[in-house]
This record gives sequence, structure tokens and C-alpha cells, in this order.
Amino acid sequence: MVDVFVDALENYERDIMDAVIFYMAEYGSNDTKHYIQMIIQEKCDSFVTLHLMPLLNVIGKSREGE
Repeated sequence: MVDVFVDALENYERDIMDAVIFYMAEYGSNDTKHYIQMIIQEKCDSFVTLHLMPLLNVIGKSREGE
């Protein structure tokens, strides 16, 4: 899903980005966070980083009360 998000981001596909964000926020895990951090390091692209960093804070928060 992270790769789909990055591809959508790089191609300005906002509808896909929005759908993927909601999915990752709901079902993402620590593995997802680690993968996002790896992508940020590999890409070294400030535009991609700007949009991926907030996901690190969102992932898993929707399940905190469970």
C-alpha cells in the first residue's frame, strides 16, 4: 500500500492517495511505519517525505482505544 501511495503521490492521483491514507491509518502496523521510514530514506525526495511523515503519526491511532 505504501508503494501505491508513493506512486499516486508522484503522479498527482489525489483520489488514490486519499483512499490509501484511510486504509493505512486503519490497518497499518509497526511494519508499515518501518517501511515508510525506509522509503523516505531511499527516495530522499522532500515532496514525498512531506506527505509520508504525517502517516507515521496516523498509523495505529484509530485502534488505540481497543
